[in-house]
Amino acid sequence: MQRRRLLQSLPAAAGVGLAGCLNQGDGGTETDSDPTDTAEPTTTTPDGPSGVYVQTFMDQMVMSGMGKAGDLRAMLMLSIPHNFWNVNGTSVKKTAMTDADSFHMMASVFDAETNQVLPSSVNTEVVKHGETVTQEVTYPMLSQRMGFHYGANFEMPDFGEYVARVNFEGLGSTRGVGALEGKYDGSASIEIPFEWTESVAGEFSVRDVDAGGKPGAVKPMGTMEAPMGELPAADALPGSVAGSKLADGANLVTAHVDGGGRFVDGSDYLYVSARTRYNGYVVPMMGLEATVTRDGETVFDDRLAPVVDGEIGYHYGAAVDGLETGDEVVVRATTPSQVARHEGYERAFRQLPARSFTV
Repeated sequence: MQRRRLLQSLPAAAGVGLAGCLNQGDGGTETDSDPTDTAEPTTTTPDGPSGVYVQTFMDQMVMSGMGKAGDLRAMLMLSIPHNFWNVNGTSVKKTAMTDADSFHMMASVFDAETNQVLPSSVNTEVVKHGETVTQEVTYPMLSQRMGFHYGANFEMPDFGEYVARVNFEGLGSTRGVGALEGKYDGSASIEIPFEWTESVAGEFSVRDVDAGGKPGAVKPMGTMEAPMGELPAADALPGSVAGSKLADGANLVTAHVDGGGRFVDGSDYLYVSARTRYNGYVVPMMGLEATVTRDGETVFDDRLAPVVDGEIGYHYGAAVDGLETGDEVVVRATTPSQVARHEGYERAFRQLPARSFTV
């Protein structure tokens, strides 16, 4: 098959894109390990408890182009096919790569004005001479090197020149705030010409990571033309931060804005900014609820709705009347993050226990 023949000829990884820098703690520790001479990872996904672990391999991807529709941008990348894990409710199912797969296609979809990623629904058609060659749901995904993106494995009939038509379905039930208010209520399509050739495939490379399976995460890629969904530090968030607590690999930063600011009118705004423990990537598409109690009496008990803001990105929030100093806020997950996961994240963000904060 096309994939098998090409992978047998791929070189071992080298260069800045595969520097071997690992985040092994909240501050991060750099380590280097020698690449192997194989074109596919030789290690298997390690068994272990829930949480984030260092992925067992790193691969070199190819930047294939950028397209736009107004302020909407999509950057296209190709790499070797990948295993990934889809989440449906509380069920997690592995989607294994096959010999028929040609490459893993990734698209970073974002707003050019604010440089914010846009978690939504996306499907991608591969077109040649105006005819659809193949089409896949490109799942919202999290990976340690790329952060939030959309991706899927594709089977191609031949080498050649193609167009990727990235179909963005709009923000749907996610509310846009600030510069993003009302901006992506509708759908849009972006076309990106790309090449799938032996030369492109020859740029792929992969290596094992010695620290694979240990607690931690590979550091993000170097400079990219697209954002990866890294969220602002807690002390850069608007309003008052009640605290940050870890829950199954996700840091839940809980804060409130007196008077609601740009987020709501006539009430205080309670919100949670959920990010991965090591790299600070957004953890979107969760079901979150909060209960606020004061002197033993419940004053708020409701859903925190998904919101994407032009400055602080994707988060979960709600209007709450009259938050007061000393109020207790309990945040709990009703549904785990419905994004697919690359290796290292498939055991995390699944069983988030309730966390308590004091205003």
